[in-house]
Amino acid sequence: MATVLMDTMNIQFTCLAFCLALPLVASAADTPAAAPKASAPHAAMGPKARQAVPAKPAASKPVRLMDLNTATKAQLKTLPTITDADADKIIAGRPYTSKADLATRPILLRGQYESVKSLVMALPPAKARAKAGPSPKASSPGSKP
Repeated sequence: MATVLMDTMNIQFTCLAFCLALPLVASAADTPAAAPKASAPHAAMGPKARQAVPAKPAASKPVRLMDLNTATKAQLKTLPTITDADADKIIAGRPYTSKADLATRPILLRGQYESVKSLVMALPPAKARAKAGPSPKASSPGSKP
C-alpha cells in the first residue's frame, strides 16, 4: 500500500512540474523575444528562469558605405582586416567600377573581401561623370541633335 501511495505522489509531482513548465515552453515557442510574465510559477522557479529569455538587440545605426574611389588611406584602414599595405593597394588600383573589383583583381584576399563587401561601394569617379556630360533628357527642347 505504501508503494502505491509513493507511486501516486511521484505521478502527481511529475504532473505538477510538467504543468508549471508547459506555459514557459509554449510561450517561448510562440514569441521568442517576449519577456516572461511575472506570475507564481516563474517566481517559484527563481531569478534564473527570468534571465533565460534573450534580451532585445540594441538598435544599430545605419551603416554608411565607404566609396572605394574617394576614401583616404586612414578611412580604408578603419575597415575590418585592412592593413596599411592593403589600403595602399586599394588606392593604387583606382578607379573601381564595382566593389567586386577588389576580389577579381589581385587587390584583396577572398576572406578580406567578404569582411568588407557590405561596408564599401564603388561610385564612378568624378572625372568620368564630368566627361559623360548631362544626360540627353536634360538638354533643352529647342536644341539641335
